Amino acid sequence: MVMATGDAPAETDVPEFVKSLQDAWDKVDDKYAVGSLVVASVIALWGSTGLISWFAYKNLVFKPEREELVQKYSVEDFIMIHFVAISFLTKPYPL
Repeated sequence: MVMATGDAPAETDVPEFVKSLQDAWDKVDDKYAVGSLVVASVIALWGSTGLISWFAYKNLVFKPEREELVQKYSVEDFIMIHFVAISFLTKPYPL
């Protein structure tokens, strides 16, 4: 690489968040397992997004399907499902 005299190579500032991620990645012993978990998590997130989109299209887009869904389940059912989902997502599970 040829540089003009007096020019210093440009250094980019790396955000502190990226530095902490790099430090954490350097401390990981089993990088293959962690990488596999990340890939599995991304696939699960992608799949759940598709499932939610399908549910919304099937049950919420058209008025007859919305009315059928409302008749099938009461407000109490939706509240119970909401609290069960929230408690499941916020409960710490040991690894």
